[in-house]
Amino acid sequence: MLFLISSASLILMITIIMILIVNLISKKTFMDREKSSPFE
Repeated sequence: MLFLISSASLILMITIIMILIVNLISKKTFMDREKSSPFE
């Protein structure tokens, strides 16, 4: 039972970290796009 809880929390942590990384990358690319084309 304890192993199940720990593995589930580990999966949850990995998922949250991946979502955060994806958000950071998308924000960065969006900012770069805004900078490269200011007259659109």
